[in-house]
Amino acid sequence: MELTMGLLMGFAYMASPGPITSETLRRGTIFGFPAAISFQLGGMIGHLFYALLAYSGVQVLLKMGQLQLVLGIFSACLLLYLGISSIKDRNLFLKEVDEGGKPGCSIINTFFAGGLISITNPFAIAFWLSLSSQAKNIPVDSEIFLAGFFISLTAVAGVIVILASYLMKRIDMKWSKLIISGCGLVLIGFGIKVGYSILMAV
Repeated sequence: MELTMGLLMGFAYMASPGPITSETLRRGTIFGFPAAISFQLGGMIGHLFYALLAYSGVQVLLKMGQLQLVLGIFSACLLLYLGISSIKDRNLFLKEVDEGGKPGCSIINTFFAGGLISITNPFAIAFWLSLSSQAKNIPVDSEIFLAGFFISLTAVAGVIVILASYLMKRIDMKWSKLIISGCGLVLIGFGIKVGYSILMAV
């Protein structure tokens, strides 16, 4: 039962459109498989961090209003920066690819970028707080639940990474530009949404 719940929650959480998915597609389309998998691994670290907090009895840290405010502001700024940068630099990246070059990408920086977006995401905090609160009312084996959650998370992440890598190899410049622009707009949209939710909470 707990394993099935974990698998379903992990799929629902990861498969829904979000900044991690959008940025993975963008980086995968430009830089290929290494960047996509590195970014997803960074995002998984953020999920693991909040899972451990939520189920270790120190979820009180996640309820601190000031901490959520700081993380929310940082998240909004980061998402807006990534979205605007991706749209602004798309022609430069694609021109380099069209001329036979290969845009450079730091795997370490990509990994940390994934972790930053995941950890500063206020919606992730709300998600894990909700799960930990439900666990108090419904008897759940947290270890089995989390195992199912991260198995599902890893499977969906793998599909997204493969899709991003496939897009880089198979689509032409026109579609690449549309995907990069679309992902950039999604990131900007999430940045505005996070910023708006922070303003409403103040």
